[in-house]
Amino acid sequence: MKFKGITPNLSVKNIKETVAFYQLILGFEIKMVVLEDTHTVEDYIVDTHEYDYALVYRDELHIMFTKENTFRENVHELEKQPLGASTLFYIEVENIDKFYTYLLQSSVNVVKELTTTWYGMREFFIKDCNGYVLAFGEQV
Repeated sequence: MKFKGITPNLSVKNIKETVAFYQLILGFEIKMVVLEDTHTVEDYIVDTHEYDYALVYRDELHIMFTKENTFRENVHELEKQPLGASTLFYIEVENIDKFYTYLLQSSVNVVKELTTTWYGMREFFIKDCNGYVLAFGEQV
């Protein structure tokens, strides 16, 4: 058996706002979205529609978003977990200094400034629009 990767599925308040954050701030693209209360799949967002699910990607990284109530209906064990939970997503990037400078020009919430760690990574942390902490790191 071979593991081929991991794609987090995050419970979010609003699919459109979340996708906009990941597109506009972090440069992700939409792979697919599912219209609310349907099984209709689209590859773009329409302002007048509401959505239950989205899959976005950038380079080799994919992230799924599921609307909070849909997520809790599908995974009952997580009904009492708060959004943002106690999870930190660590994303390895290239040219971290340039990426950090770019993000500082947006309204992103930096929770740990860019620093070089004792374990040989140059990293910083931000919060997304749902409270999830995203760490970005590059090997020094």
